[in-house]
Amino acid sequence: WWLPVPLVPSEGLSDKARKQLKNKRESTNQIHKAAMAINSSILSEMEIPDSYMATLPKCGKSSVGDSIYRSMNSSGRFFPEKLLDCLNIASEHEAVQLADRVEASMYTWRR
Repeated sequence: WWLPVPLVPSEGLSDKARKQLKNKRESTNQIHKAAMAINSSILSEMEIPDSYMATLPKCGKSSVGDSIYRSMNSSGRFFPEKLLDCLNIASEHEAVQLADRVEASMYTWRR
């Protein structure tokens, strides 16, 4: 895996180069936001396959686990930030697994 390493001249970037770099960053952010919006829109219109729905647990609580379920239902309003603060996520793999479980429970609760 190769990651590019930025090389900045020892005297720094010129004002023109700095401005170009800032414009490229802003353009990239706009493209990313547009792509995310398009992706979200398309995914919301797609049907969820029956084969996927059949693999989901019958109860969303069993999908996320008791502790997460309690924190989601303990107060009047759910704040994802508070949930993330109390979870002990040590790796990206654990974060992806948790996201998958929460997504599965959302589909279960929508049934």
